Amino acid sequence: FTEQYRAAWEWLWSWLSQSMVQSLEEASNEATILSQSWDMAMDNCPGNEFGEMLFDVLFELAPNMKTLFNKPKQILSVKFMEMLSTLVSFNGDSKRMAEQSVWLGMRHVRYGARPQHTQVLGQVVVTCLERAVGDEWTAEMDKSWTELWGQACSAMLKVTTDAEKHGEVVRDLWEEAKKRTTCQKFGSSLRKMLLSGTEWVQGLSSQNAKAADDEKDGGKDGKNTDTSQTKKKGGHKGSLDDGAKKHGESTGMTMMGGTQKEPNATFNDKSSDADAIGTQFWEMLTVLLDLLWEPEQMNERLTVTTHHFFSLGIRSAHLDTIGMAIHTTLERVMAGSWLPKHSDAWKWFWAMVATAMGQALDVLESGDVEIIRSSWEDAKQSKPAEELGEIFFKELARIAPHVTHLFKRPKRIQALQFMNVIEMLVSFNEDPEQFFKDLKPLTIRHIKYGVKADYARAFGMTVLNGITSVLGDRMDERVKSAWVLLWTRVSSCVTRSLNVGSNLVIVSLVQENLEQLTDAMDCVPRGERDEVLTKIDVNGEIISPLNWAISGGQLDMAQFVMGDLLAIRADRYRYYYGRETLFKTHPDLVQFVARQMPALLDNLFDGLMWHAQMVQDGRVRVNYYIREMYGVPEEVKDVWTSPMGVLVLAGQSVVFNHPVIEKLL
Repeated sequence: FTEQYRAAWEWLWSWLSQSMVQSLEEASNEATILSQSWDMAMDNCPGNEFGEMLFDVLFELAPNMKTLFNKPKQILSVKFMEMLSTLVSFNGDSKRMAEQSVWLGMRHVRYGARPQHTQVLGQVVVTCLERAVGDEWTAEMDKSWTELWGQACSAMLKVTTDAEKHGEVVRDLWEEAKKRTTCQKFGSSLRKMLLSGTEWVQGLSSQNAKAADDEKDGGKDGKNTDTSQTKKKGGHKGSLDDGAKKHGESTGMTMMGGTQKEPNATFNDKSSDADAIGTQFWEMLTVLLDLLWEPEQMNERLTVTTHHFFSLGIRSAHLDTIGMAIHTTLERVMAGSWLPKHSDAWKWFWAMVATAMGQALDVLESGDVEIIRSSWEDAKQSKPAEELGEIFFKELARIAPHVTHLFKRPKRIQALQFMNVIEMLVSFNEDPEQFFKDLKPLTIRHIKYGVKADYARAFGMTVLNGITSVLGDRMDERVKSAWVLLWTRVSSCVTRSLNVGSNLVIVSLVQENLEQLTDAMDCVPRGERDEVLTKIDVNGEIISPLNWAISGGQLDMAQFVMGDLLAIRADRYRYYYGRETLFKTHPDLVQFVARQMPALLDNLFDGLMWHAQMVQDGRVRVNYYIREMYGVPEEVKDVWTSPMGVLVLAGQSVVFNHPVIEKLL
């Protein structure tokens, strides 16, 4: 028994001891009871069984609620399961629980849900869990789930009541205001209103005008402005321009990235650069009110916008004044049409906006950005990147061993990937716009790996524990609170992104379940099947289920998708054929298939021809749909990039025996 063996056993026992102590401490913890009972229910009712049982029981107990759900229960069950999973993962975190409950309440107002429906759903959830868990269901589980749903319901009830009363009123108010004034006039009036009682607006105006002048000078020199220092200080030119353009508004500054316009592009001769602060509030309100019933998206936009306004000098102490100034400006715009309900609706809406903006501004004002960056740089200086990443990976394996099967790459690569992800988290407070851009492809990759939203909690604990172990005494309460708040804010965005990317088609692709994919498509109307199978919006990023199946080597899944897209269907109104959508969304389809999955070419060519069932005079009528295969010779600069040229270079010789190719030749 050598010293090496002794050291190995001591390390192993230390790790086991820590794990057992943690398990014993959590054994009676309510969050653990919820997680354990949820896992037991999922094990006993795999796939969508539990979700479908929920709706069966719901319609059994409250048949009148069927009218609220106009989609097949297979689709609805996925979303309901996501909601429950999210509540379980955030249980014990009062802030995130309250936030999630508010968001749920806002979304369900749009669906026509009434406050009394939440209590019925609570009974259904507990009943289904008891059935799913079976004989192992305990009184403690019943109590924990009843309390969880009660907490969520109490928050949702107030939200839905207020949202029903004020939501559409404030949206209608804003639409009417846009008819009566313009962005420039509103911005000028708002700035004057702010100047009448607040000196700090002059400072904002000066900063805004200076920023415009700087961009003019930068444009003349043809140089790119270095924003690295701005990011460190919390300043970033980014906001809601994209949303404003959606509504037909033009802007003087690019507020969500993109091509910069001339700073005075939206101002008439009587306007000034100083009025831009008012016009930016106009743009912000236009987008936020459009996203009123999509609270998660609204929160993301607010995060980016608040960062921009912070760089202009706005602080949390100014929000009440701004809200009152916008209120008065709107009242003057509406003139005699202003009613008490408009005042109540505006105050309700601004309270919601000011709360979100205040939280973001508090972080920027507190110095958390600098504290997190400094402590992260200290951690990176203390150990090599590979070793640091390995610490995080081991901590994740200790906290959540059930997720380690997702990590199939070599440990060195996994460790470095952990480092990259944490670097991305640190950038959330410094440059939220870039963070959300980076989050999109990261989300898609993790959805493909089978990562679920409820794994976010374990990852957050891993980051905090890993940083603490590396920094040691340097991880004091101030530094720890900054990291905890960072993950609290980021976790909501990550969870939402993973939830948005989950639907029946994606779930079946992740699980490589052809039967489930077939069932999923049975729920889709024939006129929408081509869209569902060619492009799915995952948090603003468009992905192709067909490309997913091909890239993943899932031949049977790819054959199903290709066959479904190229099947000709009809109803009493029209024919449905996905060929045009397929080639439009996949312009390099032939090249991609020929190189990645040649066995799929026959399925593609089979779908480009139709033959009648009847034989007349020993002949069968055949239609060939070969426009995209033939192409437009005048538009093809290099013949070897055309579909036929690609087949010669990358295809197998047997494909030239197919009737479609023979017809082309």
